[in-house]
Amino acid sequence: MSRGFSERSEGAPPLSPEEIEEAVKIAMEAGAVAIYLFGSAARGKFVRGLSDIDLLVVTESPPPYRAKTKHIDAGDVNIIYMSIQEVCIAYMRGNSLVREALEEGKLVWGREVKCR
Repeated sequence: MSRGFSERSEGAPPLSPEEIEEAVKIAMEAGAVAIYLFGSAARGKFVRGLSDIDLLVVTESPPPYRAKTKHIDAGDVNIIYMSIQEVCIAYMRGNSLVREALEEGKLVWGREVKCR
């Protein structure tokens, strides 16, 4: 089994800025004020064929939907939508996904979200 992993990831190019931009364009349709890339793609550990692209989209008001998955050539794009208020409440309550996105993720579009 590990042999298959090596064959799939060996020599595969990392996620390009153009691929991140393509994922961000998909996520912007909900009226985003900030978009964070998090998970393996943000840590530079993206593996083609195995990893997905995780985005947290922060909106001013409650978003029209909570989550969606789209596919681009680089892989699946998992998008989570939350309002600024929801993000800050989740952050203050210790939500691991929101904390990872805000603390370790990369702001790829918009303004930084600060929860105090």
